[in-house]
Amino acid sequence: MFEVQLGGAAKINLGLVVVDMQNGFVAKDGSYDKLGMNTPLYREIIPKVRQLIDLCKSLDIPVFYTESVREASGIDLLTKIHTLLPKSREERLKIPICVRGTWDAQTIDELKPKEEEGDHVIIKRRDSAFQDTELRVWLQSAGINVLIFCGVDTSICVETSIRDAFNLGYDIILISDATASGMKNHYETTLARVRDYYGLEMNIERFTKMITNLNTARHKKGLDLIEYKQVIDNFISEFGLLDFRDFRVVAPEQAA
Repeated sequence: MFEVQLGGAAKINLGLVVVDMQNGFVAKDGSYDKLGMNTPLYREIIPKVRQLIDLCKSLDIPVFYTESVREASGIDLLTKIHTLLPKSREERLKIPICVRGTWDAQTIDELKPKEEEGDHVIIKRRDSAFQDTELRVWLQSAGINVLIFCGVDTSICVETSIRDAFNLGYDIILISDATASGMKNHYETTLARVRDYYGLEMNIERFTKMITNLNTARHKKGLDLIEYKQVIDNFISEFGLLDFRDFRVVAPEQAA
């Protein structure tokens, strides 16, 4: 586990959530591709998601994959319970998408979860990674309180999962170049919402710098207090954060 003490009993413990990088949504010849949806934008982020997964695994940060599925019978379709549905949801009436047990529903080969490496797969049936799933129990069992998000679609399942996570008490980091939306304006809006209301938004290069510094700091004793204060000042300013030193006790070992 990647755990950093904040001073006293306070600490942060990170986990990565990879949202819906499935054949049906991302791959060529998947359901979305057959429907003519903007899947190339989804495929563009595959190398960054792979890089992020590898980085997290190298630092012993647990990885949780969500897979959004439907039953072949259609019992869990939105049209079974909703009356007022936007037309953007009608694709599920044309082609079965990510039916449980099919290739369509599986995570793409480039990112496929590996049980032998401790990867976890969360099966979900709605936009949120938390609704009617095991994710919260698993995170609590592991003591994870900070979630790193990537995957698709930025403005739908990723954002819904982020909102739920925040309201359940988790701190949020969204990796901007490891997430994608079929509509650029929706993508930009979600990034702005995360920055303004829910947590940190950064690209993988900035995240790598942050997590490398954290990893160094948690193994290092006797940090220079003046240097530490400057690092924290710069970090708070860069991401427009409340100064957590005003309401949390933080030790120098936690320099970001």
